[in-house]
Amino acid sequence: MVIARDRLGGILPKSISETELSSRYGLTRSQLGPVLKRMAQEGWIRRGSGYGWEFTDIIDSTQSHADMYTFRMAIEPAAILSPTFQLDSAAVAALRSEQTQLRDGRLGRITSEELFEIGARFHETVIGFSSNPFFVNSLKQVNQLRRLVEYKAMAKPSHFMEQCVEHLALLDMLGQGERRQASEFLHRHLDIVRAVKRDVLESAARAPSSVPVHF
Repeated sequence: MVIARDRLGGILPKSISETELSSRYGLTRSQLGPVLKRMAQEGWIRRGSGYGWEFTDIIDSTQSHADMYTFRMAIEPAAILSPTFQLDSAAVAALRSEQTQLRDGRLGRITSEELFEIGARFHETVIGFSSNPFFVNSLKQVNQLRRLVEYKAMAKPSHFMEQCVEHLALLDMLGQGERRQASEFLHRHLDIVRAVKRDVLESAARAPSSVPVHF
């Protein structure tokens, strides 16, 4: 989406009115309404005073994106080793079904937005097995902050087949009770994904028009 691209690029101010948005993007009020609703639902804009809107804080640089992954590499593997960690068989089955569908063809038919939601749900569910609200809430907050930049980092969902396969491998380890191995595997997985997305974001920074952000 153009608004997402412009916000990431620092073109749009933190606060903006509906009139300014309509004028800038050539939208009528009836056209702008659903767009603002979707943006608000995704958490990267909130209503201000009157007809004004305010963009929420986001991760908007390659370095802050890398720092975010470093943080995730600290908390997610640790959550798996938590003494309160316990699998929920129904939740695991749902994750496995979704990841299997991606592996078997769906990955090539979804948008970057859909891939982000699926990936966030996977990791939030796994960390949730720890029953530790500090782990869970920290990851949810990070996921909210990284949403827009991830749309750019995952502009080509079909390139993430390896990550999908690794998600399934992680579920296998957890199902077999190999939590130590799973924790180490997840750390490597996040490090690899961090490097892959760093390369995409750096390429996009050099040629921003070649990697569009879709809504």
